[in-house]
Amino acid sequence: MTEVDADSQHTRAPVRFRAWLPHDRNWLAAITQFPGTIFFNVSTFAALLHNATTHQEDRRVWRPDFYGSTLFLVASLFAILALGRLLSFRPRSLSWWIAWLNMIGSIFFMASAIASFVLPSTGELINNPVSVGGTLLGAVCFLLGAILLFPAWRRAVQAATKPRTPEDRQHQRRTQ
Repeated sequence: MTEVDADSQHTRAPVRFRAWLPHDRNWLAAITQFPGTIFFNVSTFAALLHNATTHQEDRRVWRPDFYGSTLFLVASLFAILALGRLLSFRPRSLSWWIAWLNMIGSIFFMASAIASFVLPSTGELINNPVSVGGTLLGAVCFLLGAILLFPAWRRAVQAATKPRTPEDRQHQRRTQ
């Protein structure tokens, strides 16, 4: 992990494989989303078990799914806050679109998690169509956000390599 800005982008810096950066909202988003992903993987593998009782299914599948969805919502909130204010509207910013697509996907995942609770009295899900639809729409939102990362990365690289002032041009010539 490195902290890079326009002034330090051409200066070599050591790479840190781990760091404690609780003041960095991007770091908070990543550190929150990681255990959420682990919970989702646990619930996915547990869902493959057959002949589970209602109680076992809620404990092994629904709870990790619900916890993962909660952590994804928190991570999405941190990502939006890393862009500035919570309710800012910047439709020309790819970062804004990526963060909000992830938030909408997280909301769909939470709706799916809530709808996936198995009722002890009937052994049925609260709402199967919402469960399936929420998972599908959440995944589509995350996929679109991931696809938008490519043009966002390209713009960031182009901005970093484009000299802005005569002094920047001289500095870039010296470092090449």
